[in-house]
Amino acid sequence: MSDVIMKIDIVSRESIRPSSPTPSHLNTYSLSLLDQLCPPLYVPLLLYYTKQLDSGTDCNLGDKESSSRCDVLKKSLAETLSKYYPLAGRIKDDVSVECNDEGVDFIEARVVGREVSQVIQLTDSVNIDIMEPFLPFEPYGESGSTFGLGLDLVSKALLKIQVNVFDCGGIIICAYIFHRIADGTTFVNFIKDWAATARGDGDSGFRVQGKPHYELFSLFPPRALLGFNVNEMIETEKGILTKRFVFKALNIAKLKKKCIHDAKEAYEGGEQEQQPPTRFEALTSLIWKCFMDVDRQTKARRHHEDVVSASVDAPTDDAVLRQVQHYGASFSINLRTRMNPPLPSNTFGNAVGLAIAQVSHNLDNNVDYAELVSKVKNAVDQIDSDHVRALQSTDALSNIEKMKPKLEKGTVLLHFTSRCRFPIYEAADFGWGKPTWASLSKLPTKNLVMFMDTSSGDGVEAYVSLKNEDMMEFERHQELLAFVA
Repeated sequence: MSDVIMKIDIVSRESIRPSSPTPSHLNTYSLSLLDQLCPPLYVPLLLYYTKQLDSGTDCNLGDKESSSRCDVLKKSLAETLSKYYPLAGRIKDDVSVECNDEGVDFIEARVVGREVSQVIQLTDSVNIDIMEPFLPFEPYGESGSTFGLGLDLVSKALLKIQVNVFDCGGIIICAYIFHRIADGTTFVNFIKDWAATARGDGDSGFRVQGKPHYELFSLFPPRALLGFNVNEMIETEKGILTKRFVFKALNIAKLKKKCIHDAKEAYEGGEQEQQPPTRFEALTSLIWKCFMDVDRQTKARRHHEDVVSASVDAPTDDAVLRQVQHYGASFSINLRTRMNPPLPSNTFGNAVGLAIAQVSHNLDNNVDYAELVSKVKNAVDQIDSDHVRALQSTDALSNIEKMKPKLEKGTVLLHFTSRCRFPIYEAADFGWGKPTWASLSKLPTKNLVMFMDTSSGDGVEAYVSLKNEDMMEFERHQELLAFVA
């Protein structure tokens, strides 16, 4: 299979505009404070369809049939954009989007020489760079891309889509959405409505009930940030490598047992034992622990190399190992269900809060799972209705500073976000069945972990983005390898 050459030809590039013009009174969409606090990055979703449309033995759809499917996608996309009109606009300034119906980027490509199932297999056996030709733009900021380059988005589409049609009938749909205008919930809601419109299900099908709610800007009014560090938790740079690690249900259960065992040992002697961790708490603790181990080993190794090559006195290795290092983990939390009363699930925008946990340890001192699970759980529990009310107050920015744990100087951060439990597979049926697989792609953001459900629904895929040299050590970590598929 590896000697088969894959050829991808771009058939067309166009802007898809809403089928109905946006009313003049909706020409300006105000960003909320929560939108302002999101990093100016694009976030991907790739949907893989291996199912053939025809029931015969000849799987070649031909140009006519392929064009018909793309026409359905474009027509339904235009109809869906009439409801999600801010996505067809352009960033105007720090607080608003101009809803001018300029449209979203839509690229149609034809793929020859491989099948979708082969691409999925290659992704398993090689790495996710195999996905790059299917993306609608270069996600590392080259060739004029805006990924990670800030708010220079005037006349730049906020949603970019590439539909890759394979000559055997399969399809890969890749969509990138600008994070500052929408979170994962909004993204999946959009895909759900787009697919239902393509199927012609009307309001009775599997789709979002009713039009999106555009109310976040009134609940969380935008602010003049005035030097507020929006990207404190996100660092984008070159030399980043993203790898996918799959955790099957059986191994997740083993990891939970390991966390419970550590908790019993830690609290033996009178302290109340921890409750069994959720799979998010367990997986977060595992990846955070392995990440800290790699960072501590790298610091110790670099110090040793400096001592060997130094011509002046330097602290001994033991002295360095006794130095305290600070680590933080941040988590994106959906606020819709944490408000009182809860927000509708189809609330458009970034209804996301940030939880932060931190630990401090000597470089030679291992961290146990019991401590990490407890830190993660306590941090997430802090994001409650009181926390949300503080974000809604006139002193929201100062409240954010007060609510954040004081991060010590030199704290090394790892950020987690999750799309688990999102109904992506059920939602993304455009008329030719559910996707065989849904994935992310490479992410040029340092120290970022994104979770996705496996296609079976009982496992988790973790997309880990680290500096190249850190990834080389991370992917060989023995504790990590004990739990990945």
